[in-house]
Amino acid sequence: MDTAPPITLHHGPGEGLSLHYAACGERGKPLMVFLHGFPEFWWAWEPYLREFGRDHFAIAPDTRGINLSDKPAELRDYRAPRVAQDIVALAESLGYRDFLLVGHDWGASIAYSLVLAHDPEALAERSPLYNGIMFGAKGLPRADRELGAVAASQINGCAYCASVHAKRFTDLTK
Repeated sequence: MDTAPPITLHHGPGEGLSLHYAACGERGKPLMVFLHGFPEFWWAWEPYLREFGRDHFAIAPDTRGINLSDKPAELRDYRAPRVAQDIVALAESLGYRDFLLVGHDWGASIAYSLVLAHDPEALAERSPLYNGIMFGAKGLPRADRELGAVAASQINGCAYCASVHAKRFTDLTK
């Protein structure tokens, strides 16, 4: 029997628009925000919401223009800093100032923009490790880079990233 909390669907404020989001877990627990890639929507994170919703208040918004979120008409309204501000506005509307952030594909770009804007010290501390592994001048073989990225992802606290790099490592060493 699955003891995961149910996923519920909501609308909340972004930066001047309405964002649709899925939530799992109890408000008051640490907030964990999952940002989907393109052209995905919140459903891409469904199993992760169920798992992390046990110990966190886990949410996965549909970013602006996607699925049931508002769709601004102007192309400039889809730039990463604007979308990142949506995530901050949504988190604040839920009563959170701090939160864990997980991003995939376009969602990772949004997460990067958020960290760059709101926590440059963390970005400066963590980026050299990842960049040294993936783009170092010595040119490690691809499988070795993926294995190193597993460790870097674990150090940086991104379980999802670690699982992606672990799968790539496994696929490359078959």
